[in-house]
Amino acid sequence: MDRSAILPAAVAGAVAGSLAWFLLKPLVERQLQASIEEQLRVQIPQQLSAELDRKLASYGFTPETGQQVSRLLSRASSAGII
Repeated sequence: MDRSAILPAAVAGAVAGSLAWFLLKPLVERQLQASIEEQLRVQIPQQLSAELDRKLASYGFTPETGQQVSRLLSRASSAGII
């Protein structure tokens, strides 16, 4: 390659790269935002729920125990105790 062509080729490459970045940046930002929203809306709550279930189960607190506690509190509330 001729040395006189290196500078114009480098400038053209930089201009093309910058143009591509400015054209693709909004698309990339939208995809990133959608991914983050998906994680916040679906994935993280599922992970937290699973972790809470594991922790409660490790203490012997099962879904049945939860229902019993709920009924107890409901009855106590109806009776005016709480």
